[in-house]
Amino acid sequence: MRSIYVLAGLLAALALSACGQSKQAAEQQPPMPVSETVFAPTVSALDKARSVEGTLQQDKDNADAAIKAAE
Repeated sequence: MRSIYVLAGLLAALALSACGQSKQAAEQQPPMPVSETVFAPTVSALDKARSVEGTLQQDKDNADAAIKAAE
């Protein structure tokens, strides 16, 4: 009698595991755009920091050239 319950439980677990999504189906779906996720503010802040980095590097190069010219 007990083995019937064990067998029924195993069959139920097997049936439920067969209902899962395959890895191929998950890989075929395109990723969500970042603008629709909770990471959108962070990504936009990083993009803004990257754009400012170029300006700061240019200012540094100008200051280095001015210092070198003053020597």
